[in-house]
Amino acid sequence: MPEWFEEEEGELHGVQRQVGYEGLMERLIVKLGLNLTSCRKNLGLHHKTIERMMSHCAACGESSDCREKLGKARRMDAPPAYCYNRKMLLALKERSGDSSKPADRPTKGTSALKSRRKF
Repeated sequence: MPEWFEEEEGELHGVQRQVGYEGLMERLIVKLGLNLTSCRKNLGLHHKTIERMMSHCAACGESSDCREKLGKARRMDAPPAYCYNRKMLLALKERSGDSSKPADRPTKGTSALKSRRKF
């Protein structure tokens, strides 16, 4: 199990595994250098948001390509362009202090309140 995985009978504590979900999001999170437990505790990432992200991952038609990319990469700077969770994962990465590119940061004029919101 990845280090961020809070085990409780094989499940991420408080999160229901989604039908059709293959675990690609968890692998992607590790490749991005994120720690989901830290995101939950320090950034306010809610279990319902994680479940929604799992649903998006399960609904993606690019699972074969994603699986291949994850298998080849030791580390990734950003999710693939087609990733339904790309925006959220980049925001988590930025807020956790590991921004991949200046272009992924909020644009000038973005509300300070919005940048402090919980996920």
